[in-house]
This record gives sequence, structure tokens and C-alpha cells, in this order.
Amino acid sequence: MTSAPLHEILIADDDSGIRDMLTRAFAGDFRVIVAADGSEAMRFLERAKPAAVIVDEMMPGATGTQVLSRAKSLFPDVPRVLMTASNDTERAMNAINEGEIHRFYAKPLRVMELRRSILDLVKRAINEEALRIELRTLRAVKEESQIQRAATRVVILSAGEGDAAQRGDRVQAAAK
Repeated sequence: MTSAPLHEILIADDDSGIRDMLTRAFAGDFRVIVAADGSEAMRFLERAKPAAVIVDEMMPGATGTQVLSRAKSLFPDVPRVLMTASNDTERAMNAINEGEIHRFYAKPLRVMELRRSILDLVKRAINEEALRIELRTLRAVKEESQIQRAATRVVILSAGEGDAAQRGDRVQAAAK
């Protein structure tokens, strides 16, 4: 028995043949959510965080650039990939700059190359998120440790009986 994929990816293209081909390519690795146009892709982004977003540039409802721009604003660390059959370089540059995409693919697609790229991008994004969580945890532990040390010093200094020399010795010891 194989386990079900844990992560969803969004594939948006108005060409059903491309959607079907990419769904088959990714079905073993991800739960694949497909959108037939840009507005359907936007609605999905409002409901769930995908592990990656793969979109065609020229779709009805919203362009791929608009979808990727929205994905970036909602989930800045999620890999974003643009596909297009257009050879309009200005449009491609606009998509790259606005959506800050991770990869750009011209159609016809090399599906296995796209698949390897998405797997690598998602793995990297998951690892980076784990590192961000670990860093936040370590910072919180450090802050808590500093608070506890400061409280201990206050207790040591205020619990002092004896003469000033003894209190001075305790201050030096607490400072270490």
C-alpha cells in the first residue's frame, strides 16, 4: 500500500491536454488541483496553500502573471512556475518581474524536466521552511534562557544578607 501524497500543487492551463499530461506526471508525488482558467486558479489560492503553482500565461479570467503575483503575495515561499506558448519576450519579462517566478518554461513542454524542477523546488521550499521554524524555536529558547538568567540574578542579588563585600562577591558571581 502506498501512502497518499501530502502536498497539493496547482496546475492552471486552459488547454485540457496540458492539464491532463501534467496531472499524470505529478499524480504520484502530489495531490494535483487543476484550474481551467485564471479566475478558477485565483479561487483555489484563496482556499489553500499549494506546495507549488504552475500556470500558463495566456488564460481567460486572469493571466498567469496575475495568478503568480497573487500566489506570491499570499505565499511568498511557494515555488511559482510559468509556462507559455507565446514568444513575446516582453510578456515573459513582465511575468518574471511581477510574479518573481522560480522557473519559466516555453511550450512545447519537456514534461520530465518540468517534473524534476518542481520536485527540487518543492523539496527546497520544505527544507527552507523547516530551517525557518528551527531558527524561530532556537531564538525563543535563547530569549527564554536569557529571561531566566536575568531573573536568577535578581533573586541572587536581592536575597543577600551579610555585609557589602559579600553582596559584591555575589554580584560578580551572578555576572559570570
